Amino acid sequence: MWNNVEKNEHVGGFEAFDQARELRGHYTLSTLRFESEFVIEWVNYHLWIGFSHMVIYDEDNTATSELAKLLAHYISEGVVTLIEWPAGEQSQAYRHGLRTFGQHATSLTFLDGDEYIVLCKQATVHDAYKAAGLFKSPRACLEMPWVLFGPWVTTPSAENSTSVSERLTLRARKPFAKHPGKTVLRGGRDFRHTRLYGRGVSPIWHWCRNGRPEIESISVDAKHIRVNHYQFRHGADSVKKKQERGNTASTRRREYSKMHLKELPWMRDAIEDYALANLTNDLPTLHQPRYSAVYSPRVSPTECCLI
Repeated sequence: MWNNVEKNEHVGGFEAFDQARELRGHYTLSTLRFESEFVIEWVNYHLWIGFSHMVIYDEDNTATSELAKLLAHYISEGVVTLIEWPAGEQSQAYRHGLRTFGQHATSLTFLDGDEYIVLCKQATVHDAYKAAGLFKSPRACLEMPWVLFGPWVTTPSAENSTSVSERLTLRARKPFAKHPGKTVLRGGRDFRHTRLYGRGVSPIWHWCRNGRPEIESISVDAKHIRVNHYQFRHGADSVKKKQERGNTASTRRREYSKMHLKELPWMRDAIEDYALANLTNDLPTLHQPRYSAVYSPRVSPTECCLI
């Protein structure tokens, strides 16, 4: 399918997809599978902090996927591109995204549906990326740290808003240390020869350089930009959902099955963090369909971003 992805029958919102190739701005590249419950809030938030276009590879079964319907407004406005994609082919999706959008985007940010970028010093993505050094070199790549958040006690429902920003505030005290959370590549260039995997099978969406001499790596302090990772936002069903998406290793499944979600190792010294809630408290309909080209977030509450 991906070899023919530029044909109309494989692209949701082909006109938006075609138009996006001529745009300049900050892009996200994402593969989504079973993320429809949270996708509206996730899209609204990232458009609000200054992303120009969100490229989403839809890995749901095409017969049951709800993403095209949920995101129809955003597709028609030209701020979202939705591309049908085979489940489990994330690396192929990212390869296609880099080669298709890389020359036309100011930057490309790899982002999962359970991740929210929090700006702790600047109000917009452009200003934050500039301050971090993304535009000092055409080969620059930012490594942004993950901050892991804990689960809901119960699975969210339609009756009690599924808003991540309103309900998930308990997080690990320190950023994830095994590897960077997500990366940002400087755009405006050809990525056909960029290797997706570096040394030790390190994917470019987690590590910048690590065996890629054509890329200059820049580590970002969590006090400036961080990635809130809500991998357990489905509460007690989180592990099951991760298994359904096909991205949970067998060793991790065994590890999770032996513990209560409240007892995750990195949550034993957890603290309350209201940064995302404070950022979005002037957007009461964040989880409702909306789009505005003039979103203007306030400067992030720095005191809530301290690590």
